[in-house]
Amino acid sequence: MTRRRRSSIKQGIEVNPDGVGLYAHLGDTYRQMGRFAEAFEAYRRAAELGGGEDAALKSRIAVAHAMAGNRAEAERLLEEVIRLGGHREFFAVASVHAALGDKARALDRLDKSIAAHHPELTRLKVDPQFAVLRSEPRFAEMLRRLGLEPGG
Repeated sequence: MTRRRRSSIKQGIEVNPDGVGLYAHLGDTYRQMGRFAEAFEAYRRAAELGGGEDAALKSRIAVAHAMAGNRAEAERLLEEVIRLGGHREFFAVASVHAALGDKARALDRLDKSIAAHHPELTRLKVDPQFAVLRSEPRFAEMLRRLGLEPGG
């Protein structure tokens, strides 16, 4: 699946080489494949095209650093995400906390995302960033509240 996704994104980049979102999604795909150097390069390009000071993009980079074992850098970027996004970036902050293994904080931020009706919540059940939370009863309850029944 991720190889096919990567191929599709690269085709999109050929058509639209300035597509910030395409590079961000390419970074996500490489991150999921464990190819962190390539993920960081794709995120760098997305930041370059988009101006660099984007909380959502920085959260993606922070998640990649956490997954790559660079905890200090992930935590540093988390602080930037909070500074840049404030209360609007609950979902992004939750993803970083989840990647760092801080389940309680991730769940707290997801609760705030639900209260704020964050649009990304529609993919919460299948988002690989939150796989670490799937065994948590609180996460299952969130999915029920969102109409995204666990296991269904």
